Amino acid sequence: FFFQAEDGIRDYKVTGVQTCALPISEAMDASGVSEDAFKISDRTYAYEAIGLSFQEGRLLVLHDEWTLSEIGFQQTAETQVFANNIIKLFSGNWPNNRFLIYSTNPHLLGSSLEKTITSSKNLVVKGRSNPLDLNTLRTYEAIFVGGEPVDNQMLIDYIKTGGSVCVIAGTGFGGSQAEAAQWNQLLGAFGLRLDSSYNNINGVLPVTNTDHPLFAGVKSLYQNLGQTIHVLPESKASIIMHSGTQGLIAYASVPVASA
Repeated sequence: FFFQAEDGIRDYKVTGVQTCALPISEAMDASGVSEDAFKISDRTYAYEAIGLSFQEGRLLVLHDEWTLSEIGFQQTAETQVFANNIIKLFSGNWPNNRFLIYSTNPHLLGSSLEKTITSSKNLVVKGRSNPLDLNTLRTYEAIFVGGEPVDNQMLIDYIKTGGSVCVIAGTGFGGSQAEAAQWNQLLGAFGLRLDSSYNNINGVLPVTNTDHPLFAGVKSLYQNLGQTIHVLPESKASIIMHSGTQGLIAYASVPVASA
């Protein structure tokens, strides 16, 4: 592992690994091993324990915003488990992280999703009142976006340096063609594509890939008219929940390049 002083900022995404705010010589235990090395090792193990890699950027795409809405939480208790699994996916089940819900869509701003995020001693910031740039975004463990557009290239760069992004499609913002166009640069960079029309999929539907860490303890989730997700040719991304031939939830990850 590499260590880097960053003027008091602790942000592993800057180089793809955890940085150290103090000079290494000031953070040694009795054996002469950096205390931060233990923290990095522990966090790496936390990710590996749920079948993931610490040094990865992650993209999760949901075809529909209703899954994580208050109604989605009411339709099935397993939504709570699914939301908690998302937080584990994005943080390695590590506490005291910062999450950003950068949207004004009411279905993403409900109290149930917020409580799930904060239950692991995490901080959540909601809304779009402040402008967002890459350096600011890197102070967050993950960002949820849906509805209003967000700079796709910024999100791509964020993922490639170790960030996690959850895109919520099918919100109706601007219509189906505009909504697909506003996210497909981001999705295309990781081998995915949104349909330019809304599907007619709704109801509490069975999960089709119970082996994925996101679906541990989850057998069904609520859906209500979203946008089908497709995997591009030769893509390493995957559809992890589908209804027939229609992709409902997709996941992609990319290794973080060494500095």
